[in-house]
Amino acid sequence: MSLHLPLHSMRQIFFFEIMRKLKKQGVAIIFVSHKLEEVSAICDKVTVFRDGQLVGTELMENMTRDKMVRMMIGRESLLLNIRDALMRKIMKLL
Repeated sequence: MSLHLPLHSMRQIFFFEIMRKLKKQGVAIIFVSHKLEEVSAICDKVTVFRDGQLVGTELMENMTRDKMVRMMIGRESLLLNIRDALMRKIMKLL
């Protein structure tokens, strides 16, 4: 059985591996992305700008996906509110 990854996935894996090696060597990297999974996997610290203004900086260990979304859009996400409401209903049923 062989594993076939799209070229962009192979490049991404290679790129992230280079970033991890540089990080181990103490090299500072500024990584700009809106892909929260990538940010969570790679970064030690997150700084969010919105409309050209600094919103805040947090250590990744203190950051949640929900908090990043709130910082990025300046309010609660409708999807997060729906998710939370569904979870409350599920918990009542249990």
